[in-house]
Amino acid sequence: MKPILVLADPAASKHLVAAHPAIVKKLSAKVAAWVATLPKEYLKTGDQQD
Repeated sequence: MKPILVLADPAASKHLVAAHPAIVKKLSAKVAAWVATLPKEYLKTGDQQD
């Protein structure tokens, strides 16, 4: 598989999701798995701990 370079299309004028659905599915699953590892609650910048 040839890497897709952002520099080749900086305006994102090509709809790569439609052109590469298998890659989108694989990356979406990886992101979902990563999100599942994140804490359900966390302190945001500016929040104070008790």
